[in-house]
Amino acid sequence: MEQNRRTEDYMKVIYCLREKGPVRGVDIARELNVKKPTVSVALRKMESAGLICFHPDKGIGLSEKGEIIAREITERYDTLFGFLTDLGVDEHTAHEDACKMEHGVSEPTLKALRELRLYLQSASQQFGSPLSGSEDGSL
Repeated sequence: MEQNRRTEDYMKVIYCLREKGPVRGVDIARELNVKKPTVSVALRKMESAGLICFHPDKGIGLSEKGEIIAREITERYDTLFGFLTDLGVDEHTAHEDACKMEHGVSEPTLKALRELRLYLQSASQQFGSPLSGSEDGSL
């Protein structure tokens, strides 16, 4: 199965939902705002690709391969969301944009953003917000 944006979205949702308890198809459908049959089709494809597995007591889980991909996508999202909110982007917009960006940003660019974010946080602690040109700290 080709790993695409939608597949990554499913894996990220499973990765995040499992913190709350067993993951069911209906939970995934609600999170992704899709119908249950759509989830069922996607999950069958993901299972045959070795990305997920079904556990009677734990619900839908990630395989080792799926776990690695989901963790990477979640870390990408967290970096992008944090960077955008650090720049003063409101949380709703930052969430929407980070969800789009997490699938297309290259590893070198992501690494550079992480380093810039750390630098800005360090500078902010030492000298005050570098984005203090406006009242709310946004650009």
